[in-house]
Amino acid sequence: MTSNIVFGSGSLIGRLLPLSSGTQNGLSRKLFPSSLSPLQEERLRHLQQRLEVPFDGSRVEHQDALKQLWRLAYPGRDLPALKSELWKEMGWQGTDPSTDFRGGGFISLENLIFFAKKYPVGSLV
Repeated sequence: MTSNIVFGSGSLIGRLLPLSSGTQNGLSRKLFPSSLSPLQEERLRHLQQRLEVPFDGSRVEHQDALKQLWRLAYPGRDLPALKSELWKEMGWQGTDPSTDFRGGGFISLENLIFFAKKYPVGSLV
């Protein structure tokens, strides 16, 4: 079974990221399709701002989020140091999970926390 993803102007992605008019260096100057409501435009702007926040392991808020992810993944298990071999058990590349967030930024950790809350350990079996 195969599935096709359509990126034309009629698709959802095509409507959110129009590439047809007003291009500069191959990128569109149009930020929002005209069909978005003011509330949707504000939410999209907010999401775009959140996407620009890099993960910063020195920020307490980011450290706390990483600790929260551990607690959600391993309830009742002792929390390791922020750099520990135990983080590899969770699937991180090395002993410092913060290095795995370079490309995805802080929002990628927030998304992992969301999924860990939404689908707690044992809920999928």
